[in-house]
Amino acid sequence: MRNAAAIFLMAGLLASGLAACDEEPSGLFVTEAGGAPARGGQDADAVVRIRTITINKGLYDRLIAPMATADDTTDIELNLFADVVVTARLARRSFDKADGTLILGGEALGFEHSLVSLLIDDSGLNGNIHLDDRVFQIRAMGGGRHVIEEVDTSRIPKEHPK
Repeated sequence: MRNAAAIFLMAGLLASGLAACDEEPSGLFVTEAGGAPARGGQDADAVVRIRTITINKGLYDRLIAPMATADDTTDIELNLFADVVVTARLARRSFDKADGTLILGGEALGFEHSLVSLLIDDSGLNGNIHLDDRVFQIRAMGGGRHVIEEVDTSRIPKEHPK
């Protein structure tokens, strides 16, 4: 009887998609089953790696909650890739009431040079994370899907054609 209950529970988890996640539930990003989208755009050759994700709803809600005072900060785990998990300390927040855009800024703890910039609007979560000499981009793809790309900035042409 115990085995039947365990099988039923596992089937429910698989059906809900929770078992497909390979990250700890503490991170903001949840890997989406199905693989990465095709690389596109004029800087496609600069993308080192890419993954498709959805957003952890509980942490997202904490991220968009208003700060109580101007001195408040929010620490949140950004699990960009399995081997790149950082804690972002977000200390700057700007909200545009006209279009509903929320901009968050801060740093990644444990890096000499870092910058975390996140923009939340109707399209979803977009952002840039600079960790010393590495760059990561988050782009909303619609339908709750996002991609995270690691970008090798040395591969971006110095001047883009007009």
